[in-house]
Amino acid sequence: MRSRAISGIRLGRGARSDRGARSSRGAALAGTTMLLVLFAVLVCGAGSAGAVLPAAGWALDAAAVPSSFTEAADTECLRGLSNTFHDPKFCDAYRVTARNAGAGSSDGSTITLATSLPPGLTVQRIKFYWSGLPAEDGGPGLDLGELFCTTAPVRCELPTGELGLPPVAPDGTLEMIVFVTVGGASGVLTGSATVSGGGVPEGTAALHNVVSDTPPLFGVESLRTPITGIDGLPDTQAGGHPYEFTTGIDLNTVVRVAPGTGGRAVTSIHDVKDVVVDLPLGFLGSALAAPKCTLGQLSTVGHCPADTVVGHVATRPPGAT
Repeated sequence: MRSRAISGIRLGRGARSDRGARSSRGAALAGTTMLLVLFAVLVCGAGSAGAVLPAAGWALDAAAVPSSFTEAADTECLRGLSNTFHDPKFCDAYRVTARNAGAGSSDGSTITLATSLPPGLTVQRIKFYWSGLPAEDGGPGLDLGELFCTTAPVRCELPTGELGLPPVAPDGTLEMIVFVTVGGASGVLTGSATVSGGGVPEGTAALHNVVSDTPPLFGVESLRTPITGIDGLPDTQAGGHPYEFTTGIDLNTVVRVAPGTGGRAVTSIHDVKDVVVDLPLGFLGSALAAPKCTLGQLSTVGHCPADTVVGHVATRPPGAT
């Protein structure tokens, strides 16, 4: 195995493609802004993964939503924030998502998501979500921004151990949405985002977009194809057995009428028809990477247990189809 292998990606608005079992397809992804495809994998060839133990590891993604910011959005943003519900949905924003890419949980210490915003932008509001928040405490859909976030500096902190909450589990996510107004900013915007804490090495990501009244073309804003071990770190062992191969696709986005809702929202430029992801050369999806789901389990209400899953597709917004 080479230290980096790139998967084959094809993104279409209507074209069809017939591929073998080594690919994953999502069809008619209306309103999608991001697609995440995860496989448990087996790399062909001899070798050993070594004495690496399961641990947490951060995978960080940062994207502008919509892709291009405009001064015209400032008026709608401030109007929405002034109403009864203080709704920032028409504000330009940066979405920062940290995912535990390892096979272990965080250690319970405070986890911090932070951004260094481009000059000229003004933070209007921050929303903060944790996928692992227990239902009795409000569940994953509860906005924690007012409790755990500050606008100067721009950051959110989650002290799971201090609050008696469970640690961030494998595939658990923390999401910070920073709503901004453009003000005097212009041209290319460049900033950065970080995630730290939880007993895990720091992760970083770049913020990069533009202030422009010209919407971007349909297509991919950013593409990530990390191959990681059970410790969440890059796996570069030749002939090894990585824990996970992930393909993350952020699409160019605009504010438009969301399909099926009649309301305006940030979505991809056009509805995505097909996304096909091929495993890199030399990789095989491993049916031995997880316990088997029995026929009896499959026929129950809960279907197969979570630990029998060898891969899955996640979209943003959640449930976009």
